[in-house]
Amino acid sequence: MSAHSKKLGIVLAVTLLAACQANVGMHFPVTPAAQEADASLAAVDIVRVTPENIRAVSEVPDDTGSPSKATGLDPMSYAYRVGPGDVLSVTLWDDPARAGQPSGDGAGGLTVSDEGTIFYPFVGQLRVSGKTVTEIRNNLTSALSDYLQSPQVDVTIAAFNAHHATLVGAVRTPGRVPLSNIPLTLIDALNRTGLAEGADLSSVILRRGGRDYAIDVAEFIDSGSMRQNPVLRSGDVVIVETPDPGSVYTFGEIGVGEITLGARDMSLTSLIAQRGGLDKLRADARGVFVFRAQPGSERLSVYQFALEEPSMLVLAQAFSMRDGDVLFVTQDPIVRWNDTVSKVLSPVVTTIRAQAVVEAVNN
Repeated sequence: MSAHSKKLGIVLAVTLLAACQANVGMHFPVTPAAQEADASLAAVDIVRVTPENIRAVSEVPDDTGSPSKATGLDPMSYAYRVGPGDVLSVTLWDDPARAGQPSGDGAGGLTVSDEGTIFYPFVGQLRVSGKTVTEIRNNLTSALSDYLQSPQVDVTIAAFNAHHATLVGAVRTPGRVPLSNIPLTLIDALNRTGLAEGADLSSVILRRGGRDYAIDVAEFIDSGSMRQNPVLRSGDVVIVETPDPGSVYTFGEIGVGEITLGARDMSLTSLIAQRGGLDKLRADARGVFVFRAQPGSERLSVYQFALEEPSMLVLAQAFSMRDGDVLFVTQDPIVRWNDTVSKVLSPVVTTIRAQAVVEAVNN
């Protein structure tokens, strides 16, 4: 399931819960007994956060629909292979007595045809597409040996037109970058195109052969890891993204609102502080909940924090908020859960499951 689909379900929860607040207030069964007795919570995983498990529950796995973080590519040898549109320069040293006076193909060179061939006197049509200059030189030497004794042939590429990589996204000059016999690394290509404001070097996508690789160029800059600076190949598409910091939402006895996440992780404690703290008169410190759609799951997870003890508020600094999280602070939990939030969770879970079915059919 995509991160967008999960966030859609959570945003729907925010909208519906805001409507509930305007009508009847919002409440949540905060005691274990009340939660276990409530059938409406069957589709929800409630995790009671304690000092013993707070660090474990703070770790969120990557979305399974995204390329693995910093997979990179193993360094591989590189050799340019001639293709249609390339211009070859062929020099034939046919007489040792005239050293330094080559006879060749003229100033224009030999352009590789769409069929991948060139025409050379006495040899005729010679297929060169997909071959290195060394292979072409050897083929020409072998073919000319029927007419010349020990022919000396030199082949170079006068113009590189056949192969390119494409850079898109947060770069100043998106488009094609030509490849030549000199290996072009990812960071060299980025230096050519330039980076747009806000470009995220830690999460560059390299699309090659129908597969996406997550490249952390920042890691190469920091540590020199060559896996994060691969040599580009013909047909590669490089996507430089602008990071979306995402948002978290608050409602209940802490106020209704949306807060944009910054470049650094925002803790639950920081979020509560930014919202001005819990309502001292109305909030139930036992009922601080974070709603989160977990990657790869159709269920909704709800993390329960009991912050009546100041020590738990300090420990809550270890709990990092994630894009799409919803912070909900309860009132006095006497009013029945079924009258408020349980009516919201049902369509939210249904939406998440329905979206998963649609994506499975599409795939």
